Amino acid sequence: ITIDDALIPVWRDLVPIIRKRRVPVLLFVPCGLVETDGIMWPRAVRALRKDLPPTFSHDLTRFWNIPECQRRSVVESLSRSESWKKIRRDCVTTEQLQELARIPEVSLGAHTVNHVVCPQCSDEELVFELAQSRQTVQQWVGAEVKAFAYPYGSEDPRAHSILRGLGYTLAVNTRPQFAAVPSDPLSVPRLSVGDNV
Repeated sequence: ITIDDALIPVWRDLVPIIRKRRVPVLLFVPCGLVETDGIMWPRAVRALRKDLPPTFSHDLTRFWNIPECQRRSVVESLSRSESWKKIRRDCVTTEQLQELARIPEVSLGAHTVNHVVCPQCSDEELVFELAQSRQTVQQWVGAEVKAFAYPYGSEDPRAHSILRGLGYTLAVNTRPQFAAVPSDPLSVPRLSVGDNV
């Protein structure tokens, strides 16, 4: 089983099941969110829609289709508001993540630093997100990280050579199909189960 985002319900609700049933889990971690306020920007943007510039408040889908630097600027502006401070944490803390990593059935993978839409990143941003997320998770758990999940399943062909060069051996997207043999290990499809199951 693969799980993206390192959300609190994984730690709170799934750990007893993982331990009891000994289910192997690969948890993909957006490290920058874990080590800061833990707020997933997509949920915050929806909650604070009225505070967004009109370009986005009328059509949130546009927010996923802008350059990463522009999206980050808007999110950083929102994060300084009083309204942001009222939003509850989504992701586990670093301490909770380390607790998860001590469970023998749990392995950790990288999921970028800021949970970015990879195709919207500049080349420089993409390299940073892929390299820094791997390095940070490795430092937290003292083990090599070889797996990566594209946030939102948004695979970016530019990422393949970067991932390979950084030492990743597996990258998963959310294309709804079974993996074929042989297939590119940096473009592995997964069947998704939504958050509201």
